[in-house]
Formats: sequence, C-alpha cells, structure tokens
Amino acid sequence: MCAALFRLITALLVCSSALSGVGNNGVVQGHFGGSVTIQCRHPDQRQDFLYLVRGVSEDDQVLVKNKKHNSSIKAEFKKRTQVNGDVPNVDIFITNLTVEDTGAYWCIYQKFTPSMDFPKTKGSGSVLLVVAGPQCDKSTQADQSQRSYDLALVLIAIFVIVLFIICMVVIIWLKRKISSVRGAKEPRRLPTNDVYEDMRATIRR
Repeated sequence: MCAALFRLITALLVCSSALSGVGNNGVVQGHFGGSVTIQCRHPDQRQDFLYLVRGVSEDDQVLVKNKKHNSSIKAEFKKRTQVNGDVPNVDIFITNLTVEDTGAYWCIYQKFTPSMDFPKTKGSGSVLLVVAGPQCDKSTQADQSQRSYDLALVLIAIFVIVLFIICMVVIIWLKRKISSVRGAKEPRRLPTNDVYEDMRATIRR
C-alpha cells in the first residue's frame, strides 16, 4: 500500500512539474528521520536573492537568502535547516525529515536590474523529495530480512542435496570396487569330465 502511494505521489508531481529539466536532480527518496541536501546553483553570479519554494504551484516559500548573508526560514523548517554558501551557490541541509516534507523543491533566483523589473529565474538543483513513512521503512526492512532468510534456506537445501548425491556416488563406487576385487580372487572353475575318464579306464582294464 505504501509503495503504491509513493508511486502515485511521484507520478502526479513529476507530470505536473518540470523537474526533468537540465540541471535538476529529479526524484530524491528520503527516509523518515533522515536528511537531504538541496544544492541550488545559478550560472549568473549577479543574482541577489535565492528563494527555496515548495509545491507544484511554487507557492510555499521555505527559505529566502540574500547576498548579505541574511536568510529567513519558514517556522516548521527553522530548527532543522542549515544554509551553507553564498548566493547563488547555496547548499540547504534539511534534517529530521517527515512524510509532510514530501514535495517538489525549486531553486528560484532574483536580481535587481536598472529597469526595476526584478525578474525571477529557476536555477539548477531543484528536486522532487519523497519521504517514506516509518511503517513503510519497517515493512521494507522486514521484506529484506525475509528474502535473506529464504535465500539462506535455499542455499542450505542445495548443499544438502549435493552432499547426498556425492555420498550415493561414493557408496555405489565402493560396492562396485569391492565386487570386482572379490571376483578377481576366486578363479573360475572349468567343468571336468572326471567321471567319464574313470569309466573309460575301467573298461580298458
């Protein structure tokens, strides 16, 4: 059930977004309680602001950082997010992941221009984060343990069968060897006509 849910979420988000574009990291699977690093990059070093936004519609602002090393982080991420680097090359490290963190994360940049239009552009490093719940993680571990146990049983069964075959071959070979040795020690007795010879001798007398 969990796997089907993950596939559904992934399909919907991927089909509704452009994360397959050049420079994006595509789908990243996180683990409940684990961490993820989002590496936002932009070829134009003149960018002044970095926005990390979440969601297909890009309306959930997670983080804002400017070139003056000031940053603002959303409350639910503040205690578990570290920001390293300077705009435009910034690494965003998020810890203690939960299922609610699942979503598309976009690296969006903005710079001041003489025309005062302040255009926003997407940088590279955007990801689709899918976080597995704790129950599904346990199910996955249980499945792996069961597969390992089944494999061990199969290997033991194969070993026993091979050992049995070898023993049977050795026993048959020993029986044939013993039979051939006994046959060699007992010379074959040729039929004789001793009775007839005695009768002939009596007649001659």
